[in-house]
Amino acid sequence: QPVRIESRRNSVGAELWQQQVEEALAQIKNGDLQKVVLAREVALELSNSPNPMLILAALEAANPECYTFAVETDSKCFIGCSPERLLSRKENAVETEALAGTVRRGATETEDKALERILREDPKLTHEHKLVAKAIKESLEPVTAHLEDSEPVKILKLNRIQHRCQPLSATVSATTANSDLYRCLHPTPAICGYPSHRAQAFINEIEQLCRGWYSGSVGILGDKYCELSVAIRSALVDNERLWLYSGVGIVAGSIAEQEWHELESKLEAMLQAIGNNALAIDYNAH
Repeated sequence: QPVRIESRRNSVGAELWQQQVEEALAQIKNGDLQKVVLAREVALELSNSPNPMLILAALEAANPECYTFAVETDSKCFIGCSPERLLSRKENAVETEALAGTVRRGATETEDKALERILREDPKLTHEHKLVAKAIKESLEPVTAHLEDSEPVKILKLNRIQHRCQPLSATVSATTANSDLYRCLHPTPAICGYPSHRAQAFINEIEQLCRGWYSGSVGILGDKYCELSVAIRSALVDNERLWLYSGVGIVAGSIAEQEWHELESKLEAMLQAIGNNALAIDYNAH
């Protein structure tokens, strides 16, 4: 039976969003922050209970480069298709990545290439990405014997959006625990901000939602082995109710309306997987 979206409620409307972005930019201007990631929750009422595994299968088919996950508890199921690796470890070799900067995909190959050039060259997007890479390197320094950051920035193309991504690799000692690495890397600047402790305090003060499992971590842990992703591009399913989550990085030069549209772009893949991608809210209608 097809699933229809009966209603949609945003945790943040456009007017409040404008205020939040302005407050973040004021903090950035006075030097307290360099980046902060603001998130939004979208609550959907559905015509009937969806099958979370079918949603997940559609997400995976559309975004094969991503980590897919599902965590069930009671009637709830937290699902997602995350493009962001938090941490991969095999013995003493560690891999992570700096993922930041977003533009949509183009409707044609020519438009897609033009948008990719913006992603590579736009000062605001490159600044945001460099902040993330810098923060990750700084966080790993205490526990790494060697950090390799010479790989070029790549463009990760998903079905609806594309990101800047730079792989980072490091060597750690055999005595370094997975928990040590986790504490260094989480929360990443891509889901929190920079400096991390100031960004967390600002988020706790200003956000109108409880993130729950969104922006946490999911994966596999073993002895001197782990593979963890960041739980973004995710949703919580509970019978006929579904909550979607998306976030954007606010840095100097961010414009509230553009960031709002990025939030919508990040939701489109999930809405399409549910079976309805026509409920985007016009920023100017609020």
